[in-house]
Amino acid sequence: MQPTDFIAPFPGTLTPAGDGLHAFVPDALLEVLNIPSHLQIRANLAEKAIGRLSGMMIGGGTPLEFSSLC
Repeated sequence: MQPTDFIAPFPGTLTPAGDGLHAFVPDALLEVLNIPSHLQIRANLAEKAIGRLSGMMIGGGTPLEFSSLC
């Protein structure tokens, strides 16, 4: 990446990477994200559904109705 390719504001810095190039180094993430409980529940349900679909694709299994995944 060239410094002229970088358009601020992004949470991080450009660091020289050699040969006139630069690397983008993002700022550290927060240790704790404050996600509302209703979004945590939906994310949990989505993760569970993805796990079921993955299991069906890898290990076979019986087809499930979409409504049973959510």
